[in-house]
Amino acid sequence: MKAGASTIDGLRSRPVAIFLAAAAALLPAFLLATEAWPEIVVPAYFTTRGGLLYDTIVFPHTPLLILTTALLGKLFGFSAALFRIIVGVTFAAGAALIARTTQQRIIAVAAFMVIALLSGAYTLWPDPLLAPLALAAALLLERDTKRSFIAGALLLGVAIITKQTSAWLAIAGFACVLVNRRDWKTYLAAISLPYALFVVIWAAAFRTTSHVYWTFLALVTGHGGEIHRIDPAFVIGGAVLLLIIVASTSVRGRDAWRSPLPWIALGAFGMAWPRTDLLHVSASFAIVAVLIGRAASAKRTFAYAAVVLIAIGAAFVHWRVGGPVFFWNDRATTFYTAQVRRYVPRGGAFLNFNTQNETLYAITGTTTPSGIYVNPKFWYYLNKQNLGERICADLRAKRGTPILFSYLDARVDDAQSAATCIYGLCSRAPVVEVINPATQWRIVP
Repeated sequence: MKAGASTIDGLRSRPVAIFLAAAAALLPAFLLATEAWPEIVVPAYFTTRGGLLYDTIVFPHTPLLILTTALLGKLFGFSAALFRIIVGVTFAAGAALIARTTQQRIIAVAAFMVIALLSGAYTLWPDPLLAPLALAAALLLERDTKRSFIAGALLLGVAIITKQTSAWLAIAGFACVLVNRRDWKTYLAAISLPYALFVVIWAAAFRTTSHVYWTFLALVTGHGGEIHRIDPAFVIGGAVLLLIIVASTSVRGRDAWRSPLPWIALGAFGMAWPRTDLLHVSASFAIVAVLIGRAASAKRTFAYAAVVLIAIGAAFVHWRVGGPVFFWNDRATTFYTAQVRRYVPRGGAFLNFNTQNETLYAITGTTTPSGIYVNPKFWYYLNKQNLGERICADLRAKRGTPILFSYLDARVDDAQSAATCIYGLCSRAPVVEVINPATQWRIVP
């Protein structure tokens, strides 16, 4: 494949420019407010406490980001600084790769950062952290050598064991492979290998197939409909992003569509199902930045557009400077942390029901009374494989266990939550202390 190859192979590496690009992309993770989503942090924490993903820890993302966070948390301790480092280093890697492979470095790296900041992508979550991986895969697939072709396909397979919806990236890449009449059998084998190895090795190591259910079967049996949610902002933001991809590629002419970059960038839109928001297409952001940089080399209009984007982005993020890591050291989490420490000693157990701060377990060094962890707000997990009933049975056997019971977001999924026995048990437990109008301490009767 020739499209873009000369740009990649003929471009000299400029270490200073690459270092500055990485540093610029790293800084927002430390200077601005960011997020450490409980869905990643808490399973990682319980893994370090001896729990087993997809068995005693239930969350259906494939394991790579969770296990990486668990390993780093075990080595260095779970902290706001660690989460900022994971996010920042990933974005730095993306910016460095963009600077290494794009002639219009400043425009491309600036576009990458602005798009990320405007969409709130500086967060500990798989989709934005897949951006450098998706770009590296696309650039490798763009080369003519068989070794690079296989490596690119393998990286798309690694993306799938970070989050299953990354399969859309692989599907889009497959379409490009067919258009270019390349070795599609080798491609399919390479993208399938990482998940296949995960299935086999996990089963052999832990004598279970629960990982197959939670990372695959549960998701193809109606789960999308259960969690489907539409973000109205995606209609505008997604349309703008789509326009940028198509326009920046079209500037370079018809041959530019022979490159896998625009195909894989468009494939990221599949990741916005069943939750439609810009965060879920953020795996495409580094590729979009390279496309903008390549278009700017062909037509300077894109340089001016990038300057406008930078100005808008700077105005948007100004108020966030110096912000906390949400769900870890923000004001609400700090408040509830103090409440838990009043009732539960480090190493003790309580049930956090329906607050937005599942990270309280990791912050306070506590555990669940049953030894099973699942976020109770996710009723669609509790209603699978008798999970809610298992937790309830354990709770009933542990009389006197504290419950931090909240009515926060009680409007969400109320009917389905009420169908599970855990909701009924918690809502009937005697109130010990009223913390605020939305939250109480209760005790398992």
